[in-house]
Formats: sequence, C-alpha cells, structure tokens
Amino acid sequence: MDSQVVAIQVWPLQIPLRRKFKHAAAERTVADPIVVEVELANGMVGYGETLARPYVTAETPATVQAALSTVLLEALVDARPQSLPEALELAESLPWQDRDGQTCSAARAGLELALLDVYCRYFHRDIVHLAGWFDVSGFGSPGSAGRVRYGLVLGSEEPGNLRRQIRLGKLCGIRDFKLKMGDADVDRDRARLDAVLKSLSQNLLLQNVTLRIDANGAWQPDRAIDILASLKGLPIAAVEQPTPRGMEEEWWEIHQSCGLPIMADESLVTMKDAEYLVEAKAVQSLNVRISKNGGLTAAVRLAEFARRNNLRLMVGCMVGETAILSAAQVKLLHMVDNVAFVEGCYSRLLLRDDVGKRLQFGYGGRIPKVDQLGLGARVDRESLERLCPEGPKRLSP
Repeated sequence: MDSQVVAIQVWPLQIPLRRKFKHAAAERTVADPIVVEVELANGMVGYGETLARPYVTAETPATVQAALSTVLLEALVDARPQSLPEALELAESLPWQDRDGQTCSAARAGLELALLDVYCRYFHRDIVHLAGWFDVSGFGSPGSAGRVRYGLVLGSEEPGNLRRQIRLGKLCGIRDFKLKMGDADVDRDRARLDAVLKSLSQNLLLQNVTLRIDANGAWQPDRAIDILASLKGLPIAAVEQPTPRGMEEEWWEIHQSCGLPIMADESLVTMKDAEYLVEAKAVQSLNVRISKNGGLTAAVRLAEFARRNNLRLMVGCMVGETAILSAAQVKLLHMVDNVAFVEGCYSRLLLRDDVGKRLQFGYGGRIPKVDQLGLGARVDRESLERLCPEGPKRLSP
C-alpha cells in the first residue's frame, strides 16, 4: 500500500558553528542535530529533526537512535493511513517512553515531524490547516506569525562582546533579547547583566524592547533567591529555569522574593510536567521547544494548555537547529495564536552549513516564509551526505 512506511533513515549530523556558544549547561562549537528520514512505499520521503540534550530530556544521540530503532519503529508496523486525520492520529499515538521506561520525547519529535512532513505531502495539505483538527478555538493561520518577532539570545560572553551583539541586533531591528546567566562567578554574571541593561536602557525605558534572563538551572534555590532579589524592580520580562529540574516547589518563593515572572524550560518536557507546574503555582510562563516537547502536535497541545491557564508562551529552539526544525517552528507559529516570544531561525547567523535551502528570519525578526506542503523545508540529499560523516543508519519496520 502506497501510504505504508517502508524505511527510516537516521542521519546524525555534525555542523560547525560560526562561533562558540556558551551557557551555564553547555558549550558548543559544533551542532549535532539528528535528521530522521521516512520513506513511503510509493517512494515519497519526508524529513524530521531532533537534538538530544542530556540536561534537558536525559537523552543522548545513542538513546535517540535506540528508541527510533525499537519502540518508535514498532509503532509503524501496521500503519497505513488512508486519510490525513488517520496520519495525525498515528503521529499523536507515538510512544513517549523507550523500552527502559525513560522519556524519549526528543526521539519521538524527530519521527513525528518526519511523518507529518511526508503525509502532508502525500495528501497534498499544508500542516497549518490542521489546527482545526485539535479543536481549539482561535488556533489556525495566521496564528501568531502576523505579530510575534524572533529575538536574539546573548550567550555567556564578556561584556564587550555582548554590547557589540546588542548593537548589531538593534541595527537589525531586533526587539526581544535574552541573556544567558548562571555563571559560577556571581560578580561576572552581574557585570554581564549590567552591560546589557546599560546597552538597552533607553529602549527598555520606552518599552520598545524586552529583556529576559536564563540560568539554565544553574542556581540552587537559596542562591536564586539572593541573586534575583537584587534584581527586583528591573525591567526583566522573565527569569527562565532558575534552578535545576526537580526543585520547582521552590519557584513560588523565588517569584515572591523578586517579583519577576518565572518561565519553565528544562522542567517542562511532557504535559504531565505542565500540569504539575500549574498545580504548584510555580510559573507564569512556559518555554515550548518542538524537539524537547515531543513534536509539533505536543507543542500545539502545550500552547493550548498555556492559553487555558493564562500563562505566557515562548516558542524556543535548541542551539544548532537546521532548516527542518526552523520550518516546523514557523508552521507552529502559524497554528497557535498566543506566542509572546520566539527564538530560532538563526541559520547562517549560527551555522556554517545547512541541510538545504537556508531558513532565516528577516529584518526586525520577521517570520520567514516556508513552502506550503509538509513542514516546508527544502532538504538537499547531497547536503545530508556531506554533513553526516558516519553515514545514515537505515531501519525497516
């Protein structure tokens, strides 16, 4: 049958970054995305992408490939969708745990995106038109794409470098900035923040830019309270992941001490996490990332959860995403209407190469255009082969 998945190829890529990117949890000079290619019986192919981050979902490239070759592959054995709704049901029904009972949300995301890409092409539909399938009032094109703009992430760099990046960002019309914090040296961390605040001071006063800070879970609760209490009253739109995952019960007190909105990132992987964060009154904002949160359908569900619970929503990215995940993110922005901040589509600003046609935001952080069918990315086979030094691994259901 034409709609049956006959093979999956896993492409572990190595893409040099244009510059080193450092934050409290990691330092990178090379991006390591994993591209998942799905092939149907009629020869049609679709592409998904994910990135394994042990400090986010506890997954590694090895565990991602293991989950793809076992529980996720097994879910496709009898799959032969005859309509797009059936294909969506297949995507949403993919397992969330591997054979050891560990969360495999990153692996799930890579396969889910590939399935959505190939089946939307197979049935000649644009993914953004599927928002109605989720039965959420107000979701659907143009979603947030008509008003939200991409922001700039500032790494853990010296104040001089941060000032230069902000000047460049201003010249490009960027209006949302985020500073990575969580340095072991508190004074050095504060010097970076002071440099950024000074560079943005006039714009922050006029309220035509925003500034968020992100500790990537580097602080213990007592230190978070001490540091953030000293920032009380400053024009900071959100504090992202102040402590490691598992310490969310302390966030209400942290919020009370500084008066700044708390945003969950590493503490938000599954819907169960989101429900717990609300029950604990731990957050005012959620950071949804497609590869972290299990795929596009899960991201839409979390966006609806955020709206229903009056939480601000950010759509973020992993360092080193290619045009595949960037295109999926653009589709998500067209589907959901409640995005406040967005990061991604950095393309040549960060990557020295890509899997095909590059996808980068425009002046002022404007949302780029993508192809209508599938995820909308244009993937080049030669580029995949060039960026995959160990070659692809072929799997068959």
